[in-house]
Amino acid sequence: MRAAFQSKNPEISFTSTKRPNLDEKAKSFQGFDLLSLQVCTFYTQVLKEEERQRLCQNMAGALKGAQLFIQKRQVENLKAVHEDYGNRVQSLLNKYNAENKKNTEVHVYSRPGASAIAASSKM
Repeated sequence: MRAAFQSKNPEISFTSTKRPNLDEKAKSFQGFDLLSLQVCTFYTQVLKEEERQRLCQNMAGALKGAQLFIQKRQVENLKAVHEDYGNRVQSLLNKYNAENKKNTEVHVYSRPGASAIAASSKM
């Protein structure tokens, strides 16, 4: 038997292929889609407060080793899902980055190989 998520809006379900009728704020947000709506619903209506905190800690822990521009891009994606989700992860990343003095500069690492040789030959 296939179970479906029932929301307060009868046009929204996790098994539906029909796009929900989004309000004007959601329609005007660039990149807002059904998946973002589902994640937002999961974050706000399914998870309890302590589960939200653990989710944010896990996300920040996974991102703390990433370059700053990747961290910033992911936080923007999380804020697109839910402002609180992105803000919590950002505050945890700020703490991790301050501890590791990561916010001083962005490093770009490249591995020597065929692509590095090809790039240097074009100069």
